[in-house]
Amino acid sequence: MKLKSFFLLSIIFLILVEFLVYSLEESSKKLNEEDSDIEFETPTKHSHNIPRKQQRQKVVKTKKTSGEKESEESDHLNHEADVNEFDDDLGEIHEGGSKSADGQAAPSPQRVQRWRKQRHFFLEMSFLTWIVWALFVYTTGKIENAKLVQKWLSHNMPILQQQFTLVGDDGNFTQQVQQPKIIRENAASLTLYCSGRRNCGSCLFRFDLCSRQDAISALFNTFARTRDELEITIEFDNHDVNAPFIFAIVPARSAETYKDSHADLAKYAINKGVGYKGLHKHQQLFCDSEQAFIQLLDPSIRELINSNSKYFHSIHFTDEASFEDTRSKKVMKVRFYLPKSDKMEELDTLMKMVFNLIDRVPHVKLNEKEFHAVRQIRDAEKIENKKQEALKAQEEILKKKMEARKKEKEAEEAKLETLPPDQRRKLEMKIEKRERKRQLSGKSKVQIVMS
Repeated sequence: MKLKSFFLLSIIFLILVEFLVYSLEESSKKLNEEDSDIEFETPTKHSHNIPRKQQRQKVVKTKKTSGEKESEESDHLNHEADVNEFDDDLGEIHEGGSKSADGQAAPSPQRVQRWRKQRHFFLEMSFLTWIVWALFVYTTGKIENAKLVQKWLSHNMPILQQQFTLVGDDGNFTQQVQQPKIIRENAASLTLYCSGRRNCGSCLFRFDLCSRQDAISALFNTFARTRDELEITIEFDNHDVNAPFIFAIVPARSAETYKDSHADLAKYAINKGVGYKGLHKHQQLFCDSEQAFIQLLDPSIRELINSNSKYFHSIHFTDEASFEDTRSKKVMKVRFYLPKSDKMEELDTLMKMVFNLIDRVPHVKLNEKEFHAVRQIRDAEKIENKKQEALKAQEEILKKKMEARKKEKEAEEAKLETLPPDQRRKLEMKIEKRERKRQLSGKSKVQIVMS
């Protein structure tokens, strides 16, 4: 939602709240004036025995100033109104009224409850206003997100049709897709699937947009300045990538968090620091092969990234993918910030860079020395993983043996209780001999392992 619309609706909401508060105060004043203008006759102990008709005749007189003069008709109307009000109030007193300290009748619980309902009316109206506001934000935010994605698609449709055979594939495996299908995961997350291109298996465009449909998030986004993002996931086939390498360029402020959340970077990549080889001062590089990084991102590509730093977020290539949303191990993920809907052409350069990188990946080659160095690290990690898996398997086997021995011991103890003393002694000696033998065999195994 645009900032101007948000503030306009906020002002309308505040005006409505002020109007409700004013209405509540006016109603409270009227209620207090009516209470102060009426004097009730103090009910006696036997007032409930007096007929209601006689009680009406004992109507309390309203206070009048010496200068006031009213006509007989208004007196009659006031008299009738006072009688009816007295009748209601007297009924309320009989139902649970009480006396105050000065002997006058205190407001009944029913009267207090009626006043409380008037107070709660403000809260109900505020809650209703918030519901209407939330529905309005949801509708407008959802429409605005859809318009932004549609604007990007209409602007980039020519280059997508040039690069891919199927754009917006709907899963029917048709050669021609009449209408590109954008999959809506929720109001702020949409995806577009493309396939049928040389040097890559598939390409998924994921739009992670601001939660404009959420009223609280819309308020937070106004002050936090969150941005819409586009993530492009390219999956490569095994024959498309010849050299093993990993690299990632990420924002320096979140570099360590990003590294810890991706196993391939945590195991194999080396931190090269910020601004490495002409990168932007706020971008940090992780890689295991400097030669592959230089071949894939030559000075012209690095300069292009620096000149579009306001839209560039990160790039990550790996042949040991640890992503949950990919099937292939060889994956490249590129993330951009989306411009405004009327400035989509500013992202054209970065879009062309992505397709350029897809064609460069199969041509990356490492010299023999660096190839063996990278492969040695991978092999050492695989050997360590196999050792850990074998150790876990042994622990599982040992755990099962311990559980079996525990059950066997419980069964023998239960059997000992049922045997006569001579047979019980023989069985105890047999169990003791077996346990001693197990202990000796366990010690010998530990000595063999230690040697």
